[in-house]
Amino acid sequence: MTATATTLTTSLTGAWRGSYTHNSGTQRTEFSATLEQYGATLSGLIEEYSEEPDGVGRVHFARVEGRVAGASILFAKTYSGRAGWVHTIDYEGDLADDGNLIVGIWRFSATWVGAFEMRRASPAT
Repeated sequence: MTATATTLTTSLTGAWRGSYTHNSGTQRTEFSATLEQYGATLSGLIEEYSEEPDGVGRVHFARVEGRVAGASILFAKTYSGRAGWVHTIDYEGDLADDGNLIVGIWRFSATWVGAFEMRRASPAT
């Protein structure tokens, strides 16, 4: 099955677990996401834990708004403002043929760019 055919028959709706790298790939942050797909529209929520420079761990929440076009997934992650984070990060990824993995890049600015991946918490059948 091709990736394009997969995205037409496999909804992204559901629970996902993922991670992203930053600081030239030397740091990794894990997150969980709950996504809802309606046609080509994608929305949802992300929860992530970060260890701050002051040594205190914080939980951050963000809203997801985006689009699905074939095997391409584009979304913006906007933090809720909890724990002082109020900004938006753009994500661009590709859905694997089996519909259970999204791999791509995130971008906050020209210098803040990194990789991410998301795996379905319960694989699609």
